[in-house]
Amino acid sequence: MLIAGVTALVALIAASIYATTGSTKLNVELERITISEVKQGNFQEFIPVNGVVQPLTSIYLDAAEGGV
Repeated sequence: MLIAGVTALVALIAASIYATTGSTKLNVELERITISEVKQGNFQEFIPVNGVVQPLTSIYLDAAEGGV
């Protein structure tokens, strides 16, 4: 039982190492690659998101007399 447990543990470790150390490739078409000069400056990223803005607090004002 002990030998089977140790063998299973070693097999599990070997399988995880084999699965994570493989060389992966990503083939990208040449037209989709953009190469440009790196410049130092402010980085601004805009992400368009639809949503509703709600205030943290609301203050309601009442008029003492109508029209005043």
